[in-house]
Amino acid sequence: MRTLAKERKLTLWERIVMNLQRTWRNKIFALCMLLVGLIAILATGDGTGSVFLTAIAIPMFFAREDVWRNH
Repeated sequence: MRTLAKERKLTLWERIVMNLQRTWRNKIFALCMLLVGLIAILATGDGTGSVFLTAIAIPMFFAREDVWRNH
């Protein structure tokens, strides 16, 4: 007699862990970009470069797939 295993829904914590396993590289690079922008503001007093870095870093941080991996 065969029983079919029912697929269960993933919990919120399991989905977060799976997402972090896939996108950890994005999060590190995004945080580095924000840090470089902060250092540039402190060094020069001008925030123009950090605005552009932030515009790239925020969407990269929240991306659902790894933007650095070649598919």
